[in-house]
Amino acid sequence: MSVKVHLLLGFLAILLGLSMVDPTLFIGRYIINWLTPPSSDSMSWDSYHRVDTIYSWMDSLAQRYPQKLRIQTIGQSVEGRDIKVARIGIRNPRRRQLGPKRAIFIEGGIHAREWISPATVTYIMRDLVTNPRHSAMLDQYDFFILPVVNPDGYEYTHTTDRLWRKNRAANPLTLGLCRGVDLNRNFGYKWAEDIFILDPRPASPIPCLDTYHGEQAFSEPETQAVRDFVMGKRDRIDAYLAFHSFGNKILYPWGHTSEK
Repeated sequence: MSVKVHLLLGFLAILLGLSMVDPTLFIGRYIINWLTPPSSDSMSWDSYHRVDTIYSWMDSLAQRYPQKLRIQTIGQSVEGRDIKVARIGIRNPRRRQLGPKRAIFIEGGIHAREWISPATVTYIMRDLVTNPRHSAMLDQYDFFILPVVNPDGYEYTHTTDRLWRKNRAANPLTLGLCRGVDLNRNFGYKWAEDIFILDPRPASPIPCLDTYHGEQAFSEPETQAVRDFVMGKRDRIDAYLAFHSFGNKILYPWGHTSEK
């Protein structure tokens, strides 16, 4: 066999090996949407909804509860979609005399295919705003809620590839064949540290894999928007909660080490 054939077989063998760790590489992920019930234009929590429906509902809720809820756009995605944050809290001028209110930041939808994440976060948003039993808490705390960190990827899972995980950034090194960065692996702390190329689970430098960490830390506009918003309120934010759907787990920020 020629050298080219050997190289091609070697490349295919590597991809096959990686698919043992990252099985979505070869699953028929493009046909799953055919079996998924269509989403409706009205917001509910018995089906999954597109970004425009979620944003329209957020704006409508803010109009109904202006004393509790404000919507802010903190940036745009790779494809130009808004990244919206809801601020939930009771505005109390007397409370301001005691200093800035403490705050909690909640985000969801950073991994596009995890549809239950934005659904859960919007459910929390609705309950905080509409349920009177939270009034005392909202008098003491502000909640900043970002339901869809990755709007481009989330939309792509509805229209094309149900199991898409990353954002939709182009990568010129792959000639357009492999797109996207795993936004959850794109933050600056311990970025690309101690990675092993044959184990892409922690993060990967290979653009075609689901855990590709990007060219550099905070290379993506979505992670930049989150960073800038959180750091701008770092003196107020007491907790940062991120919702995923991998399993029934509570993960703390020190997952990079086994030391206690």
